[in-house]
Amino acid sequence: MMKPDYECEGFKEAINVIKAKGFKKTKVPDKIHFVWIGDLYYSDMSYLKVWGDFNKDKSLFLWSDPSSSDINAFQQALKLFCDGLPGENDILSVRDKAFNYIWPKIKEGETFNDAACQFLNEINHGYGELRGGGKDISDDINVMDIQELFVNEFVIYKKFYYYELILRGNFACASDFVRLLILYNYGGIYIDVDTLPYIDNIYQKTNNLLNKHGIRHDESVYLAKTHAFLCVFNYIDEDVMGLNKYLKRVGGIDAAEVGCIFEAMISDLDSCNRSQIAALGDVFVYDNLISISTVKFIHGVFFNNIIASAPGSRLLKNLLKRVEFNFRYIESNKGIFVGDPEVSSSKDRYTAFSFLLNYRHDVISKNEFVTLYLSGPMLISNIIYRVICGLTGLHRILSIENLARLMQSEALGIGFQKQTLDTPLGIRSAWRNNNE
Repeated sequence: MMKPDYECEGFKEAINVIKAKGFKKTKVPDKIHFVWIGDLYYSDMSYLKVWGDFNKDKSLFLWSDPSSSDINAFQQALKLFCDGLPGENDILSVRDKAFNYIWPKIKEGETFNDAACQFLNEINHGYGELRGGGKDISDDINVMDIQELFVNEFVIYKKFYYYELILRGNFACASDFVRLLILYNYGGIYIDVDTLPYIDNIYQKTNNLLNKHGIRHDESVYLAKTHAFLCVFNYIDEDVMGLNKYLKRVGGIDAAEVGCIFEAMISDLDSCNRSQIAALGDVFVYDNLISISTVKFIHGVFFNNIIASAPGSRLLKNLLKRVEFNFRYIESNKGIFVGDPEVSSSKDRYTAFSFLLNYRHDVISKNEFVTLYLSGPMLISNIIYRVICGLTGLHRILSIENLARLMQSEALGIGFQKQTLDTPLGIRSAWRNNNE
């Protein structure tokens, strides 16, 4: 059995080191940022209202890209074009041609939407169905344009952005570095649109029962809780009884036990009120560092669905530089386009970064390994550990595992735990589907 944190070897010494260093904390701006890449018609913004309702002191910002809103339909059109000529066109090669046609036009001032339409005309293939029209957004939400971020020293990220949209259709990866740009420029809290506030404290009876069965942290249990919460508080127009479909997926319990858990959830919800859902309040981060999503019950793991930072953070600048380095490494080793010389001929094929040269294939193979390290949570975790070790020397006191666990603390570390990670909207996301 794993020892509690306070009993781990070196833990008390490490805590004393942190306190002795006297690191200052900074309050982040009262801004919550969300990102949606693609046509807003396909978006589900229901969780934004939840965050707004329980955080009246925060301003909400939705970052989207109207000039590239046709990207969903464009990628579907390319797929249909390739499917219509099997053996003659593969999706990777067609995307190469698309990028080499569209990117020069974007540099000349055309929008992606216009250039993409021209490319489809060139290959005699139109859009099957182009929805367009976007979606009405609440007046409480400030709508911002992603394109405004690609200026001055960050103009190069516009090219990386279109690498992702056109060459890989990987909106998650594009969003990874867009959120870093937003926070560096504006500060505040970035939150994925499929993440909810922390609601587990309203399920007191339920949690006692779940603990007895040893299933407190089962993903399906969290999905049942979030579904019920959204129904009872009128954020979705669905039947609360739908939580049963999630409970039935939980292993190790029978129908009678499912029924008992269901009754406990309903009882908890009947007796709860909105005041029990805690607001984020003032959020503080160590100077020039960030706070990043984590959950207590998964030791040493961080996610990037929530990141909090003050503007101008040196850590964010370092992360953005690393993203640029990674893309330039792939470029210099001929890994961007499938028509380039074989990766195997690269002089750097055996370096620590050579896995990045699978850049064009990890999405196709539904293995997001490259994305995780290119711009995602693994990149952030690695950089953070390096910075913290340099500032504190804690790697000489704690194992990497225990250092990660200490960093999960909201009080002493960089963890951001005021969230619900497993949600019904989250399991429908492309990112989750590619990693199942």
